[in-house]
Amino acid sequence: MKPRSSLACLLAVPVLISLLSGPAMPVTLNLLQGSSQESLVGWTREHVKAVDDVLDVPAGFEGADLLAFYYREAGGELSFRISMARMIDPAGGVDLFSRDEPGIIVLIDYEDGGGSTLPAGISGSSSIAWDEAVFLSPHSDDPAQRAQSFSGSGSAPVLTRALVNMKGEYLEGTVSITPEFSAAALRAKNRRLPVPRSPSK
Repeated sequence: MKPRSSLACLLAVPVLISLLSGPAMPVTLNLLQGSSQESLVGWTREHVKAVDDVLDVPAGFEGADLLAFYYREAGGELSFRISMARMIDPAGGVDLFSRDEPGIIVLIDYEDGGGSTLPAGISGSSSIAWDEAVFLSPHSDDPAQRAQSFSGSGSAPVLTRALVNMKGEYLEGTVSITPEFSAAALRAKNRRLPVPRSPSK
């Protein structure tokens, strides 16, 4: 992954369980229970925060191949999009995303401290100490575990959107901005403000 922002990092975690029989995944899969979901519009080049090399995953896990990460902040919420290189095999039409069942972790780091242990009981640690996290696991047997948010120390962000768009080959999510995030953003903004100079005598 070639990061362009330290805000977030991504991990594709293939979930190695037997593929369940059933109907094909719809074009858009709602990962939050009891809420209607629509894909966000207006993503532009400025929202691209990281681009990954394609075809760099082990054979048999092509459905977990990340392509790009988008992020934007607006209206008191943080939204992100994860584009996958291939959810559907263009040659044979195989649903690679459902076959490989990847989970996606978005780690949000906005101040010193935090945790490095991966959330959702996943073994391993991250290369950054994160403050908030989102885990999308579209193929979880438990619908309540298909979209989860976590906190490294303070309050966990509230997930308001989480979906998979098979036609567009991406996942999207939106979380509320927590008080801890707002406070850290204000401190960062104040550090960037120029220090007023005293008038010369």
